[in-house]
Amino acid sequence: MTLSAQVSFTSSNLPVIVIDTRGQEIPPESPRIRCDMGIIWNGPGKRNEITDPFNNYDGLISIKIHGSSSSVWPKKSYAIETEKPDSSNHNVSLLGMPKENDWVLYAPYYDRSLMRNVFTYRMFESWGHYAPRTRYCELILNGDYQGIYVLTEKIKRDKNRVNIKMMDADDNAGDSLTGGYIFKLDKEVGKPNFPGKYKTTPAAPFRMHYQYVYPRPDRITDSQKNYIKHYFWHFEDVVQGDHADDTVTGYPACLNVSSFVDYFLISEFARNVDSYSYSCYFHKDRDSEGGKIAMGPVWDYNFSFGNVSYNDADKYSGWNLFYMLDYNDFHPADPHPVPLWWDHLIQDSMFVEQVIARWHELRQSLLTPKGIFAFIDAIADTLDEAQERNFTLWIKPGHEFSYTKEVDKLKSWSLNRIRWIDNHIVDLNNIIGTAEEPEQNVFLLLQNSPNPFTDETRFTYRIPDQYHVQLNIWSLTGQLLESIVDETQPRGRYEVVWQPHGRPAGIYIMELRAGPHRAVKKLSIIR
Repeated sequence: MTLSAQVSFTSSNLPVIVIDTRGQEIPPESPRIRCDMGIIWNGPGKRNEITDPFNNYDGLISIKIHGSSSSVWPKKSYAIETEKPDSSNHNVSLLGMPKENDWVLYAPYYDRSLMRNVFTYRMFESWGHYAPRTRYCELILNGDYQGIYVLTEKIKRDKNRVNIKMMDADDNAGDSLTGGYIFKLDKEVGKPNFPGKYKTTPAAPFRMHYQYVYPRPDRITDSQKNYIKHYFWHFEDVVQGDHADDTVTGYPACLNVSSFVDYFLISEFARNVDSYSYSCYFHKDRDSEGGKIAMGPVWDYNFSFGNVSYNDADKYSGWNLFYMLDYNDFHPADPHPVPLWWDHLIQDSMFVEQVIARWHELRQSLLTPKGIFAFIDAIADTLDEAQERNFTLWIKPGHEFSYTKEVDKLKSWSLNRIRWIDNHIVDLNNIIGTAEEPEQNVFLLLQNSPNPFTDETRFTYRIPDQYHVQLNIWSLTGQLLESIVDETQPRGRYEVVWQPHGRPAGIYIMELRAGPHRAVKKLSIIR
C-alpha cells in the first residue's frame, strides 16, 4: 500500500477506515459513485494495524463530497451510504453506533482543535436532546493517508436518532398527517421547500424558505407539504400576536419551548455564526405523541467558539442573535437571514424567563468550566498521537503550529464566554416589550434561579416606577415567613440573592409587591 510520502502510518489507537474508489473521482453531487470500504477496529484500548483484516465493515458504499463551503477545502468531507450488492440500503452498525446506512465522514480541516462539532453534539446531548453520535478515525483513501476524520451519524428519522413517527404516502389525513416531519433552514439553493409566511424585514425582497428533510423531498405528498407549511405559519402568526405566550392559543401550544430555549443557549454559548440561518433543523411528531415543533438536532458547529472573525463571531462578548438580527436590517437582500420569529421570541417575557432560569440551571451542573475542560482534555488526549500525523499533512511546512495552543485557546474562549453570559444573562430582560411599551414601563418578577435549590437562589424583578417594594416568602398555609426586601426603590431592575437558613424542604410562595403591582411564584427547597 502506498501512503502519503509525508506521513509514516502503520497503526493507530483510533479506528482506521480504508476507501478504494477503483480509480474513480469522487463527485461533489449525486449520482454518487460505488466503491469499497473497510474498517479496522480491534476495540477500545487496542492498536489498529493497517495490515489487520477489515473486522468492523468490509463491503460496498456509495460516496460523494459532503458540504457546501467546506467542499472547496483541500481536506474533503464525504457523504457515504453502506450498500448491498444489489445497491439497496445496507443498515449496519459502524464503530458501535446504531444501525443505519447513511453516514458522514467529516473532515475537521478549518477547526484545528478537531473537536468543535464533537464537543457541541455531546454537550447538547447531555442537556437532554438527541445529537448525532460521532467516532474519531483515521482515513486512507486510494492508498493515501488523509488524516483524522469524524464518522458522524447523518440526521435521520430513526428510533435511535430523531425519534418521530414514520410517514409514508398514505399518511394524508387525521393524526397520521400531523407527524413526523423534519425540516431545516440552510444555504442550499433550489432545494424543495416551503416559504415562511412573513418577510424577515419590511425591506426584504423575499420570505424565509424551509427545506423538507423527512419525508424526503421526492416522497413527501402535497397534503403533507400543505400541513407542515400551515402549521408553521400558525406559529408565525401567534408568536407576534397580543397573547403570544398563552399556553392554549399562543406559541407554547405549538412549540416545544424548552428545545428552543436550549438551542438559543447552545448557539449563544458557542457563538456559532451559522446557528440561526444555516444547518438549522426542526422536527415535529404526531399530535398523539406531543405534536409540537422542536428545535434540533444541532449540526455543523465548526465556525463556533471563536473560530472565525466575521460577524464578530470571534468575540466572547455580545449576543450573536442580536448581531444577526441587526444584520438583517442592514442587509435586507441577504438570501439567508435570521427568521423574524426569533426577534419575537426573545422579546417575550415568558421565553426570556425560561432562558435565564435554564442558564442558571445548566451552570450548576452540566456547564461548569471544570466539566468542560475535562471533556476537552479527554478528546485531546485521545487525539494526541494521531494529530501529529494529521497536521504533518495539513499544515504547510514552515508554518508555526501547536495543537496544545489550539486546545488551550478553545478552553480559554469557552471560559470567557461563560463568564460574559453569567454577567449579562439577566440583561435579556432589557429588550422585552415593544417601542410602545419600553423596558422601564414593565413590572416583572422572574422565576427564582436555580429552582429547586438547597443553599442559595436568586430573585430578579423589575419595577416601572419608584415604589415601596416588598419581596416576601410565604408558607403554603399563608404564614409570612420572611421579607427579603422591604424598602422604597427607584424604577429599575433588581437582583437579590437569598439563603433559606435551614428552612425545611418544601414548596414556598414568593410574592413581590410594588405600589399597585403584585406578582407571585412558587419556589422549591430541597435537602
